[in-house]
This record gives sequence, structure tokens and C-alpha cells, in this order.
Amino acid sequence: MSSTGPSGDPGDASSRKLEALNAFAAVAACVATVVIAVKDGGAGLLLLLALALLGAAAATTGWLRNSRWLLVAGVLVTGLDLIAVAILVQLDDEPRVDSVRLSASCNDQQLPVKPGDIIDLTYDVTVIDGSVEVDLGLAFYDEEGTDMSTGTGDDYEIRIGAGTASFDRQFRVPDAPNGDYELVAEVWPAGSLPDIPPDVETLKDDKCDQLVVLQR
Repeated sequence: MSSTGPSGDPGDASSRKLEALNAFAAVAACVATVVIAVKDGGAGLLLLLALALLGAAAATTGWLRNSRWLLVAGVLVTGLDLIAVAILVQLDDEPRVDSVRLSASCNDQQLPVKPGDIIDLTYDVTVIDGSVEVDLGLAFYDEEGTDMSTGTGDDYEIRIGAGTASFDRQFRVPDAPNGDYELVAEVWPAGSLPDIPPDVETLKDDKCDQLVVLQR
């Protein structure tokens, strides 16, 4: 006459241990993939999306098979991947210094200029990869490096796709003291102008002209 013990089927315990180990390995692999993808930028986006689908499949399988470990691992993998995808999409939309080129030109000026004179400028902005949203500004530096511009005529939140786009604007010489000035075209991250945050720098700038102001 045989008797049964309360210990249960050893095969079931071994299977549960194997599922737990596989679940831990899946989550660890997911974390490593997320870190690599976020560090490298958009290159890992497709990999993350594929991993998210696998995580969803694992979660579904775990629910159908009543496997808690597989269900939890699938949910964690899917959640982490989707968060990483959202981060990558946001990072990809932010302009990088190495993705933007700027060339600025001004109409020929008869020196000296006086306050109120109009200067025509052209911005040639080249985006190397993808598209960016930027602000187009202009600085009017005196000999001490102080910007005397007023912000009038700046363009905000301009979307520029891959390639080169040209933008024309006018600059009215402000009521500035007599002296030498530099007219510098600037490209800023979108939202930087008119009140520039202290921790934000230009993406690109280009000296357009050297001017002499003489009030008369």
C-alpha cells in the first residue's frame, strides 16, 4: 500500500524554479537592452519595440498557463520597453549640436549705420538627420560682448526637416551708443527665446557682419 507525502511533485518545483530563472534572465536582458538603446539613441528603437512585443507575448502565455513568474516578467519587460521607447522618441525630437549647420548672410551695408536702419539677413539652416524644432535669434554684440538686441523679429518654434532651409528676416539697428558691433545669427533649441534659460546654449551661431554705429 503506497502513501503520498505533502511535499508535492518534485517536477513541479523544478519547473517553477526554471520559470523563475527564465523570468529573471528576461528582465535582466530587458534592462540591459534599455540602457544600451537609450545610450545609443534612436538606433535601438526597433529592437525595443520587438522586445516589447515579446514581453507582451510572455505575459499572455503566463496568464494562460497560470505561471506567475512568466506573467510578472512579461509585464515588467513590456513596461520597461515602452517607457524606454517614449524616452527615445523624446530624445530624438530634441535638436543636437552636431545635427544642425548654420550659414548667415547680410545685405551689404554702407557704414556707418545709425539707429533705425534696416538690415536684411538670410539664415541657411541645414539639418543633418531627421527634423528639429528651433528658435531663430539674432545678437548684436558691442565691444564688451553685451548683446544690445531687443528680440524683435526673432522666430519661435520653427520645424525644419532634413536638408537645408532658408529664412529671411530684417533687423532694425537699436538705439545703441556709437561704436563697433557684431551682428550674429543664432539657432537655439525651441522654447529658448525670448527668455533664455541660464543652462541653455545656442545650437549654432554665425557672424553675419561687423557694423559701426554712429548716431547722427
